[in-house]
Amino acid sequence: MALGGERSIIAPTAVNQTLVDPGDAGTISNIVSGSLNMVSGGVETRTLAKPSHAGQTLDLFLGEDGGNVTVTLDSGGAAGEGALVYSNSGDLARLVGVYDGEISTSGLKWAIVIRVTGTSSGAPALTFP
Repeated sequence: MALGGERSIIAPTAVNQTLVDPGDAGTISNIVSGSLNMVSGGVETRTLAKPSHAGQTLDLFLGEDGGNVTVTLDSGGAAGEGALVYSNSGDLARLVGVYDGEISTSGLKWAIVIRVTGTSSGAPALTFP
């Protein structure tokens, strides 16, 4: 209860939203948790800024493969990744916002918690250069 006997209500937010693919050389939204189906028409790039909060999740996958898509992590990944390269339809990475050192928005980074490759050859298609 808030002061004065009033109740505070926190409105729920959507847990997972479908994000819009910004296209080649675009910036992926980092405001909410969600999933993004990337479509490539050739060799393309995307940029992803650091997470907006700890616990934020993003599922980034390549739905239609017209060429490789490289997603650059502006703040770098928690394990030192600088980019993700999607090379086959079905490649997916789940990213979670984590604190890397200091507990503040400046210390947020993306941690890669799931990686799935769409290739059936057994060779990993999603790489971390």
